Amino acid sequence: MMLVLLLCVFVSFHIFLREYLLTSQAITRLVLVPSDHLWSFIDEKGEEIPIVAIKHATVLKWLLVIRFCDPLGKCHWLVIPKDSINAESFRRLSVVLLYQLPE
Repeated sequence: MMLVLLLCVFVSFHIFLREYLLTSQAITRLVLVPSDHLWSFIDEKGEEIPIVAIKHATVLKWLLVIRFCDPLGKCHWLVIPKDSINAESFRRLSVVLLYQLPE
């Protein structure tokens, strides 16, 4: 009986965390126009959200890690492994992150 009660509490707590505290905003697409310094991302709901500042970017041969903020001040992390996009896109994004970050 105690085990069933603990299981119910655990499941309820998990649902609470997932629905109310850990609402994700999964990034499905990164849109950038480096010449105009326009950066935005599209979330899982299809909404385009502009990026106002890139706080940090790590460029490795096999991985890109980008930390940026949206207009509401919320910071997001984007991790892009090399094998998740084509090689040319990975190379171009690496160059943009190294040399053409927005001011």
